[in-house]
Formats: sequence, C-alpha cells, structure tokens
Amino acid sequence: MFFFGIFGINTKQEEIEDFQNLICKKCGNLSRYTVIKTYNVFHFFFIPIIKWGEKYYLKSRCCNTIYVISKEDLDRVRKEENFNNIHLKEIYTGNSSANNIIICSECGKEIDSSFKYCPHCGQKLYF
Repeated sequence: MFFFGIFGINTKQEEIEDFQNLICKKCGNLSRYTVIKTYNVFHFFFIPIIKWGEKYYLKSRCCNTIYVISKEDLDRVRKEENFNNIHLKEIYTGNSSANNIIICSECGKEIDSSFKYCPHCGQKLYF
C-alpha cells in the first residue's frame, strides 16, 4: 500500500484593500495606498491548514514606496483616514536611486533590489 502525501509551507501575499486620497509621506503627492498582507501557511494536499506570521505593508502608488505597518496602526488608519500619529517604517523606495535600494525588514541593512534574499541574514525579500 502506498501513501501519497503532498504537504509544505509557503509564503502568501495578498492585496487586501486600498486607501484613496491620502498624502504620500515620501513625496507629498496625493496618492492611493494599497495594503498588502503576507503570511506563512502550512498546507496538506493543497488545503491550507495553519496560517501564521502575518505582516502588513502599505505601498504608495505615486512613488512605489513600501512601508511596514502594524495591525493596530492599520486599524487606526481605517478609522481616521490619515497617517497622523502612525509609525510607518520605510523598507523600499521605488525612486530612491538608479539601483533601487531595499531595506531588509529583518536586519535593517540596505540591499540591491535585484536580490531575492537578504545576503546579511537570509530573510526572503517580498518586494
């Protein structure tokens, strides 16, 4: 008797909502922000069993800057419709230079955007 099992762990990324008509913290333009949720999932026979490690990001559409945001701060932005008193940690700037520098969310080091993984700590780079 043979047992054929397919299981594994994947990282998923979803665009979950947009915020319209907000001022970009980086360039000052009126812009739209997209909320991106990433998480790890254990699946068995392609059916998700356990989700963990949720992280939230904001991506501005004007300059492609990406910020890390906590779930609590995200809930405050939903209520107030602005970024006043919200801590946003910038991890990627689309217009930063010709090379597009990424900042690793795990170790904080600057990395060239062509890397898929951080060469300093090994963290997978999602953007």
